[in-house]
Amino acid sequence: MVSSISNSRASGAVLTGALACVLSSGASADPLRLRADAFTTADSPTGLLSLSGRDRMEPWLDAEAEVWMGAGDGTNADVLVMVVQARDPKGRGAVRIGRQIVMMGALRPVHVDGVAGRVRAPGGIAVDVFGGSPVEPETAPHAWAWLVGSRLSRAIGPVRIGLSALEWREHGDNATREVGADANVEITKQLDATGAVALDTISFGVAEARVSAIWRRKDLALELFGVDRSAAHLLPATSLFSVLGDVAAFRTGAGARWRAAPRLDVNATAGARIVDGEVAEDLSANTRLRLDDAGLSSIGFELTRQGGAGSAWTGARTTGRYAICHDWIAALEAELVRPDANTGRGTLWPWGLAALTWRPNRDWDAAMAVEASASPEYRARVDVIARLSRRWEGL
Repeated sequence: MVSSISNSRASGAVLTGALACVLSSGASADPLRLRADAFTTADSPTGLLSLSGRDRMEPWLDAEAEVWMGAGDGTNADVLVMVVQARDPKGRGAVRIGRQIVMMGALRPVHVDGVAGRVRAPGGIAVDVFGGSPVEPETAPHAWAWLVGSRLSRAIGPVRIGLSALEWREHGDNATREVGADANVEITKQLDATGAVALDTISFGVAEARVSAIWRRKDLALELFGVDRSAAHLLPATSLFSVLGDVAAFRTGAGARWRAAPRLDVNATAGARIVDGEVAEDLSANTRLRLDDAGLSSIGFELTRQGGAGSAWTGARTTGRYAICHDWIAALEAELVRPDANTGRGTLWPWGLAALTWRPNRDWDAAMAVEASASPEYRARVDVIARLSRRWEGL
């Protein structure tokens, strides 16, 4: 059963992000680079057009654009990102103008039409500012909204401290107002700690709070963490695991990352999450084996357990990437989730993504990915996305 893509922008963004992850490649260092990526989905004529340009001879200026074609009724275009960035060659500042996603300090991520910039001052001081009109869905009534935000940070020895603020208004009234603080400190060469908190000053509540301490020694890293995040601070889902697991909750626990061998990484996390006053387990373990020194080919496995009354589940995940030859690379991701409670949507929820890319030379590359899944939302769903890229150099 192939379901219709009722929300082409959301599903396409997820699949495009997954495709970009499994098919990503290193950037070139040619004098002038212009790259065009064209993505399309099974529900033609929807698709994503991605453009980027950079000139090494004029390294202070670059541009990028991502346009979702066929948004809404299948005939309109929706610009996701279209931005021009200018940078000071000496690293004293930068400015981005256009439609962009801004993530700054402890503040929530915002999708905005406007400007964002950074200035580095003497004494380890950095000033970030952004402002403009928030991007609104086509189906939403026009809110006549605008927002501004800023972050001031300073390095004091091994400590960097940041203070940030966000003001968001709709029809002249306060819609969102946040203030935040973040800090990073290098306690020793092996131990550092980070923390951040964002407060909603309209509802007088914590929008997000997080703290972590990481100890590193040779091939081992240990982390203690705590995160309390509201729904407004969640990032988009990129797989069934993230759809089920990324909910507004308080999480705390410990994690370990171990390079068991030159090509083998092992990670584990043991913790708990609190949702609506209920405490439940939050456990995961994964391993990744690189099949070559460059990491072009690899395989990985993951087990996850998340508890909660009516929402507990256990899942297994496998990933694989294989360089078939110089021109072809294949990638596979698969997940299988078993919910503790049968809600009438099946006792097993599978998710899979298969991708294939072809790079015959430096100028051209093509890729295609197929995503299939079943979940509480969809009894069955299949999406297909393809990409064709062309690079022009030395114009």
